[in-house]
Amino acid sequence: MKKEMLVKFDDPQSIKEIIKALVQGGYLQGANLNGADLTGAMLKGAYLTGANLRDAKLANADLTGAMLIHADLKDAMITRADLSRADLSGANLGGADLSRADLSGANLGGADLKGAKLERANLRGADLTSVDLRGADLTSVDLRRAKVSTKQLVSELFIVE
Repeated sequence: MKKEMLVKFDDPQSIKEIIKALVQGGYLQGANLNGADLTGAMLKGAYLTGANLRDAKLANADLTGAMLIHADLKDAMITRADLSRADLSGANLGGADLSRADLSGANLGGADLKGAKLERANLRGADLTSVDLRGADLTSVDLRRAKVSTKQLVSELFIVE
């Protein structure tokens, strides 16, 4: 049975209390963490579905297996983070910096990655079905065994008329 941890946001909370609630499968569905500094946080298995993480700092964070379905990570700093096996389906990652992030085996189906920086990111075995990659920086990205259609990749990476 999964243990749920709830944090109230109607009274002042320190970032340390929020991180404590998130650690090892914490439950923060729909939480407003806009601009939060969670650099290096251990958020393995955290439940952040629908959370607002716009402009958040998640560099070097461990988000292995985290649930970030429909989360808003627009313009977030997620460099060198471990998002392996995370569920980011339908997430907004527009403009986010995912340089050198590990997204191996992650579900990004239907995610918005417009203008995202994915330089040297590991997307091995990731589900990229219906992902919007327009304007994304895919320099040296590892796409081995990633689930993506040829038509989708061609239309996202090249101008097709």
